[in-house]
Amino acid sequence: MITFLSVAVEAARSAGKLLREELGGTRRIHHKGIINIVTEMDQRSEALIIGRLLEAFPDHAVLAEEGGVTVGRSEYRWHIDPLDGTTNYAHGLPLFAVSIALERAGVVELGVALDVLVGTFIFGIFFFHIREQFESLDIRHMEKLKED
Repeated sequence: MITFLSVAVEAARSAGKLLREELGGTRRIHHKGIINIVTEMDQRSEALIIGRLLEAFPDHAVLAEEGGVTVGRSEYRWHIDPLDGTTNYAHGLPLFAVSIALERAGVVELGVALDVLVGTFIFGIFFFHIREQFESLDIRHMEKLKED
């Protein structure tokens, strides 16, 4: 699982670097719905992420927001939102992320979200045996982690 996580983190970092470097530039905007837009940066970020994931795991499937779909030969499938917050990005607002998740046989096993401009990750590794034991976890009563 750690290898999956490290590759997902590296792919998100690379895509985040691309998005950061191009923020504020002129965008080519297309509508994929009445209010949903897509830019060339969504597509470039997605292509970069898919390339990194399939280089490391060529048998995996991919389902990505902007249409990057590949059929794999294994039970793993990556889910990608290459630019979560496209509208903000297109307007030069610094509130957007890169999100990547890994599913195995229909169960999400791993998730990574990168706050691109802050440079922080939120990630999780979910283990099936833990999910079997708990119907749901109520995080309202969890203590805040101490900062070092």
